[in-house]
Amino acid sequence: MHKMRLNELHLKGTLTPDGPILVKSGGEIGADPTLPNMNFVRTLHPQSGEPTIYLPGSSLKGAFRSHIERIIRTMLGEDPTVCCDPLGRSSCGKRIEGMNRSGMNLSTAEEYKELCHACRIFGHLVHAGHFVAADAYPREALNILPVRQGVAIDRFSGSSKTNALFDMEVAVEGQFELNISLVNFEIWQMGLLALTLRDLAEGRLLLGFGKSRGLGKVTVLLENLNIAYPGRFDLPGSDRDLLGMAALMESLRQPYGLKDGQTSKVSTPVAGKLAEESIQWGRPALVWDEEQAIWDVLKASVSAWSGLVSN
Repeated sequence: MHKMRLNELHLKGTLTPDGPILVKSGGEIGADPTLPNMNFVRTLHPQSGEPTIYLPGSSLKGAFRSHIERIIRTMLGEDPTVCCDPLGRSSCGKRIEGMNRSGMNLSTAEEYKELCHACRIFGHLVHAGHFVAADAYPREALNILPVRQGVAIDRFSGSSKTNALFDMEVAVEGQFELNISLVNFEIWQMGLLALTLRDLAEGRLLLGFGKSRGLGKVTVLLENLNIAYPGRFDLPGSDRDLLGMAALMESLRQPYGLKDGQTSKVSTPVAGKLAEESIQWGRPALVWDEEQAIWDVLKASVSAWSGLVSN
Protein backbone atom coordinates (compact mmCIF):
# COMPACT_ATOMS: atom_id res chain seq x y z
CA MET A 1 0.00 0.00 0.00
CA HIS A 2 2.81 2.44 0.84
CA LYS A 3 5.35 1.03 -1.62
CA MET A 4 3.91 3.12 -4.46
CA ARG A 5 2.23 6.50 -4.89
CA LEU A 6 -1.08 6.55 -6.75
CA ASN A 7 -2.60 9.86 -5.65
CA GLU A 8 -1.85 12.69 -3.26
CA LEU A 9 -4.01 15.44 -1.79
CA HIS A 10 -2.36 18.51 -0.29
CA LEU A 11 -4.48 21.24 1.32
CA LYS A 12 -3.20 24.58 2.57
CA GLY A 13 -5.12 27.11 4.60
CA THR A 14 -5.12 29.40 7.60
CA LEU A 15 -6.52 28.87 11.09
CA THR A 16 -7.33 32.02 13.05
CA PRO A 17 -8.51 31.99 16.69
CA ASP A 18 -12.16 32.98 17.04
CA GLY A 19 -11.80 33.54 20.76
CA PRO A 20 -9.18 32.08 23.12
CA ILE A 21 -7.42 28.80 22.32
CA LEU A 22 -4.83 26.85 24.33
CA VAL A 23 -2.71 23.85 23.40
CA LYS A 24 -0.97 22.98 26.66
CA SER A 25 2.74 22.31 26.70
CA GLY A 26 2.43 19.71 29.44
CA GLY A 27 5.50 21.13 31.20
CA GLU A 28 5.64 21.97 34.89
CA ILE A 29 5.93 25.60 35.95
CA GLY A 30 8.72 24.68 38.38
CA ALA A 31 9.84 27.19 40.97
CA ASP A 32 9.13 30.29 38.87
CA PRO A 33 5.96 31.86 40.31
CA THR A 34 5.70 34.34 37.41
CA LEU A 35 4.79 31.63 34.91
CA PRO A 36 1.15 30.71 34.35
CA ASN A 37 -0.02 27.33 35.61
CA MET A 38 -0.86 26.31 32.05
CA ASN A 39 1.51 27.29 29.25
CA PHE A 40 0.97 27.25 25.49
CA VAL A 41 3.28 24.84 23.68
CA ARG A 42 6.28 26.63 22.15
CA THR A 43 9.14 26.06 19.73
CA LEU A 44 11.32 28.16 17.41
CA HIS A 45 9.74 29.71 14.33
CA PRO A 46 11.07 27.94 11.20
CA GLN A 47 11.63 31.23 9.32
CA SER A 48 12.77 33.73 11.94
CA GLY A 49 14.16 31.35 14.56
CA GLU A 50 12.36 33.31 17.30
CA PRO A 51 10.41 31.59 20.11
CA THR A 52 6.77 31.15 19.15
CA ILE A 53 3.62 29.28 20.01
CA TYR A 54 2.31 26.81 17.43
CA LEU A 55 -0.31 24.12 16.87
CA PRO A 56 1.46 20.72 16.83
CA GLY A 57 0.63 18.43 13.94
CA SER A 58 0.00 15.63 16.44
CA SER A 59 -2.68 17.74 18.14
CA LEU A 60 -4.36 18.53 14.82
CA LYS A 61 -4.23 14.88 13.75
CA GLY A 62 -5.70 13.80 17.08
CA ALA A 63 -8.55 16.30 16.80
CA PHE A 64 -9.30 15.26 13.21
CA ARG A 65 -9.20 11.55 14.08
CA SER A 66 -11.48 11.83 17.11
CA HIS A 67 -14.01 13.86 15.10
CA ILE A 68 -13.95 11.47 12.13
CA GLU A 69 -14.45 8.56 14.55
CA ARG A 70 -17.47 10.42 15.93
CA ILE A 71 -18.91 10.83 12.41
CA ILE A 72 -18.36 7.15 11.60
CA ARG A 73 -19.99 5.92 14.82
CA THR A 74 -22.90 8.32 14.38
CA MET A 75 -23.68 6.98 10.92
CA LEU A 76 -22.56 3.34 11.13
CA GLY A 77 -22.83 2.40 14.80
CA GLU A 78 -20.27 1.26 17.35
CA ASP A 79 -19.14 -2.01 15.78
CA PRO A 80 -15.34 -2.07 16.46
CA THR A 81 -14.72 -3.54 13.00
CA VAL A 82 -16.27 -0.34 11.58
CA CYS A 83 -14.63 2.08 14.01
CA CYS A 84 -12.42 0.68 16.75
CA ASP A 85 -11.22 2.19 20.00
CA PRO A 86 -7.52 2.73 19.21
CA LEU A 87 -6.64 2.74 22.93
CA GLY A 88 -8.89 -0.15 23.95
CA ARG A 89 -8.95 -3.90 23.73
CA SER A 90 -10.98 -3.74 20.53
CA SER A 91 -8.34 -1.77 18.61
CA CYS A 92 -7.46 -2.92 15.11
CA GLY A 93 -3.83 -3.39 16.11
CA LYS A 94 -4.65 -5.80 18.94
CA ARG A 95 -7.30 -7.59 16.90
CA ILE A 96 -4.94 -8.20 13.96
CA GLU A 97 -2.11 -9.16 16.32
CA GLY A 98 -4.42 -11.75 17.89
CA MET A 99 -5.38 -13.12 14.48
CA ASN A 100 -1.72 -13.56 13.54
CA ARG A 101 -0.90 -15.18 16.90
CA SER A 102 -3.68 -17.68 16.26
CA GLY A 103 -1.83 -18.85 13.15
CA MET A 104 -3.68 -16.95 10.42
CA ASN A 105 -0.47 -15.16 9.28
CA LEU A 106 -2.28 -12.43 7.38
CA SER A 107 -0.59 -10.76 4.43
CA THR A 108 -0.24 -6.97 4.31
CA ALA A 109 -3.27 -6.72 2.03
CA GLU A 110 -5.34 -9.00 4.30
CA GLU A 111 -4.36 -6.94 7.35
CA TYR A 112 -5.44 -3.72 5.61
CA LYS A 113 -8.71 -5.39 4.64
CA GLU A 114 -9.40 -6.01 8.36
CA LEU A 115 -8.89 -2.36 9.39
CA CYS A 116 -11.80 -0.20 10.50
CA HIS A 117 -12.64 2.97 8.58
CA ALA A 118 -10.72 5.28 10.92
CA CYS A 119 -7.56 3.15 11.00
CA ARG A 120 -7.58 3.03 7.19
CA ILE A 121 -7.12 6.80 7.26
CA PHE A 122 -4.96 7.45 10.31
CA GLY A 123 -3.10 4.17 10.76
CA HIS A 124 -2.48 2.11 13.90
CA LEU A 125 0.26 -0.05 15.46
CA VAL A 126 0.69 -2.26 12.39
CA HIS A 127 0.03 -0.01 9.37
CA ALA A 128 1.06 3.59 8.73
CA GLY A 129 -1.71 6.09 8.09
CA HIS A 130 -2.57 8.00 4.93
CA PHE A 131 -3.28 11.30 6.74
CA VAL A 132 -0.46 13.76 7.51
CA ALA A 133 -0.79 17.02 9.46
CA ALA A 134 2.18 19.36 9.65
CA ASP A 135 2.83 21.67 12.60
CA ALA A 136 0.84 24.88 12.12
CA TYR A 137 3.05 27.91 12.78
CA PRO A 138 1.83 31.51 12.93
CA ARG A 139 2.89 33.58 9.94
CA GLU A 140 4.98 35.69 12.33
CA ALA A 141 6.47 34.55 15.64
CA LEU A 142 4.02 35.00 18.51
CA ASN A 143 5.42 34.58 22.01
CA ILE A 144 3.66 37.04 24.34
CA LEU A 145 0.13 35.93 25.19
CA PRO A 146 -2.66 37.20 27.44
CA VAL A 147 -3.35 35.24 30.61
CA ARG A 148 -6.84 34.09 31.57
CA GLN A 149 -7.76 33.53 35.23
CA GLY A 150 -9.70 30.47 36.36
CA VAL A 151 -10.99 28.84 39.50
CA ALA A 152 -11.80 25.22 40.29
CA ILE A 153 -15.34 24.57 41.56
CA ASP A 154 -16.25 22.03 44.22
CA ARG A 155 -18.76 19.64 42.63
CA PHE A 156 -20.63 19.07 45.91
CA SER A 157 -20.90 22.56 47.39
CA GLY A 158 -20.89 24.50 44.12
CA SER A 159 -18.42 27.01 45.57
CA SER A 160 -14.77 27.51 44.70
CA LYS A 161 -12.26 25.15 46.20
CA THR A 162 -9.62 26.33 48.66
CA ASN A 163 -6.47 27.50 46.84
CA ALA A 164 -8.23 26.71 43.58
CA LEU A 165 -7.14 29.76 41.56
CA PHE A 166 -5.15 29.06 38.40
CA ASP A 167 -4.15 30.95 35.29
CA MET A 168 -3.49 29.92 31.72
CA GLU A 169 -2.04 31.43 28.57
CA VAL A 170 -4.41 31.74 25.64
CA ALA A 171 -3.95 32.81 22.03
CA VAL A 172 -6.59 35.22 20.73
CA GLU A 173 -4.83 36.28 17.53
CA GLY A 174 -2.41 35.02 14.92
CA GLN A 175 -2.76 33.25 11.59
CA PHE A 176 -1.63 29.63 11.80
CA GLU A 177 -0.67 27.95 8.52
CA LEU A 178 -2.59 24.71 8.01
CA ASN A 179 -0.96 21.98 5.89
CA ILE A 180 -2.65 18.59 5.68
CA SER A 181 -2.25 15.72 3.22
CA LEU A 182 -3.84 12.43 2.19
CA VAL A 183 -1.64 9.95 0.33
CA ASN A 184 -3.01 6.91 -1.53
CA PHE A 185 -6.56 7.79 -0.56
CA GLU A 186 -10.00 6.51 -1.42
CA ILE A 187 -12.58 9.16 -2.28
CA TRP A 188 -14.74 8.36 0.78
CA GLN A 189 -11.72 9.20 2.95
CA MET A 190 -11.50 12.60 1.28
CA GLY A 191 -15.23 12.97 1.96
CA LEU A 192 -14.73 12.41 5.69
CA LEU A 193 -11.92 14.96 5.68
CA ALA A 194 -14.28 17.41 3.95
CA LEU A 195 -16.96 16.91 6.64
CA THR A 196 -14.38 17.46 9.38
CA LEU A 197 -13.11 20.68 7.81
CA ARG A 198 -16.71 21.88 7.48
CA ASP A 199 -17.36 21.22 11.18
CA LEU A 200 -14.08 22.93 12.11
CA ALA A 201 -15.10 26.00 10.09
CA GLU A 202 -18.59 26.04 11.62
CA GLY A 203 -17.42 25.70 15.22
CA ARG A 204 -18.52 22.10 15.84
CA LEU A 205 -14.92 20.93 16.15
CA LEU A 206 -12.84 22.76 18.73
CA LEU A 207 -9.08 22.59 19.17
CA GLY A 208 -6.90 22.25 22.24
CA PHE A 209 -7.69 22.51 25.96
CA GLY A 210 -10.79 23.84 27.69
CA LYS A 211 -13.42 23.12 25.05
CA SER A 212 -16.20 22.99 27.66
CA ARG A 213 -15.01 26.40 28.93
CA GLY A 214 -15.45 28.13 25.60
CA LEU A 215 -11.91 27.70 24.29
CA GLY A 216 -10.79 26.23 20.99
CA LYS A 217 -12.93 27.84 18.28
CA VAL A 218 -11.14 28.87 15.08
CA THR A 219 -12.05 30.27 11.68
CA VAL A 220 -10.83 28.43 8.58
CA LEU A 221 -9.63 29.95 5.32
CA LEU A 222 -8.81 27.41 2.57
CA GLU A 223 -6.20 28.74 0.17
CA ASN A 224 -4.89 25.94 -2.06
CA LEU A 225 -5.94 22.38 -2.93
CA ASN A 226 -3.53 20.24 -4.96
CA ILE A 227 -4.47 16.71 -6.10
CA ALA A 228 -1.65 14.91 -7.89
CA TYR A 229 -1.16 11.53 -9.57
CA PRO A 230 2.57 10.69 -9.34
CA GLY A 231 4.28 8.40 -11.80
CA ARG A 232 2.13 9.35 -14.79
CA PHE A 233 2.83 11.31 -17.93
CA ASP A 234 -0.82 11.78 -18.77
CA LEU A 235 -3.68 13.33 -16.84
CA PRO A 236 -5.83 10.39 -15.60
CA GLY A 237 -9.32 11.62 -16.44
CA SER A 238 -10.63 15.12 -17.00
CA ASP A 239 -9.85 18.28 -15.07
CA ARG A 240 -13.04 17.72 -13.05
CA ASP A 241 -12.38 14.13 -11.91
CA LEU A 242 -11.32 12.97 -8.45
CA LEU A 243 -9.78 9.51 -8.71
CA GLY A 244 -9.38 7.11 -5.80
CA MET A 245 -6.96 4.20 -5.59
CA ALA A 246 -9.37 1.70 -7.15
CA ALA A 247 -9.88 3.93 -10.20
CA LEU A 248 -6.12 4.21 -10.67
CA MET A 249 -5.28 0.54 -10.05
CA GLU A 250 -8.22 -1.84 -10.21
CA SER A 251 -6.03 -4.77 -9.13
CA LEU A 252 -5.91 -3.35 -5.58
CA ARG A 253 -9.67 -3.34 -5.07
CA GLN A 254 -10.22 -6.97 -4.11
CA PRO A 255 -6.98 -7.81 -2.20
CA TYR A 256 -7.16 -4.67 -0.03
CA GLY A 257 -10.94 -4.54 0.23
CA LEU A 258 -11.16 -0.99 -1.11
CA LYS A 259 -14.55 0.48 -0.23
CA ASP A 260 -15.08 3.06 -2.97
CA GLY A 261 -17.36 0.77 -4.95
CA GLN A 262 -18.90 2.78 -7.77
CA THR A 263 -17.54 6.05 -6.35
CA SER A 264 -13.80 5.57 -6.92
CA LYS A 265 -14.26 8.34 -9.50
CA VAL A 266 -16.22 11.51 -8.69
CA SER A 267 -16.78 14.57 -10.86
CA THR A 268 -16.53 18.04 -9.35
CA PRO A 269 -18.55 21.14 -10.31
CA VAL A 270 -15.38 23.21 -10.71
CA ALA A 271 -12.55 22.35 -13.09
CA GLY A 272 -9.04 22.34 -11.67
CA LYS A 273 -6.06 24.07 -13.26
CA LEU A 274 -3.28 21.80 -14.47
CA ALA A 275 -0.12 22.60 -12.53
CA GLU A 276 2.60 24.01 -14.78
CA GLU A 277 4.98 21.35 -16.17
CA SER A 278 3.41 18.69 -13.97
CA ILE A 279 2.85 16.26 -16.87
CA GLN A 280 6.40 16.68 -18.19
CA TRP A 281 7.71 15.74 -14.73
CA GLY A 282 5.44 12.69 -14.54
CA ARG A 283 3.28 14.14 -11.80
CA PRO A 284 0.07 15.59 -13.27
CA ALA A 285 -1.63 17.72 -10.64
CA LEU A 286 -4.88 19.68 -10.56
CA VAL A 287 -4.94 22.85 -8.49
CA TRP A 288 -7.79 24.88 -7.02
CA ASP A 289 -6.80 28.18 -5.37
CA GLU A 290 -10.12 29.94 -4.77
CA GLU A 291 -11.79 29.23 -1.44
CA GLN A 292 -15.31 28.58 -2.74
CA ALA A 293 -13.97 26.33 -5.49
CA ILE A 294 -12.03 24.32 -2.89
CA TRP A 295 -15.16 23.89 -0.76
CA ASP A 296 -17.09 22.79 -3.86
CA VAL A 297 -14.48 20.15 -4.69
CA LEU A 298 -14.43 18.88 -1.10
CA LYS A 299 -18.22 18.78 -1.04
CA ALA A 300 -18.27 16.64 -4.20
CA SER A 301 -16.18 13.97 -2.44
CA VAL A 302 -18.79 13.59 0.30
CA SER A 303 -20.97 11.65 -2.16
CA ALA A 304 -18.50 8.74 -1.94
CA TRP A 305 -18.88 8.62 1.85
CA SER A 306 -22.67 8.88 1.70
CA GLY A 307 -22.69 6.12 -0.93
CA LEU A 308 -20.61 3.86 1.32
CA VAL A 309 -22.98 4.51 4.24
CA SER A 310 -26.10 3.78 2.19
CA ASN A 311 -24.63 0.45 1.08
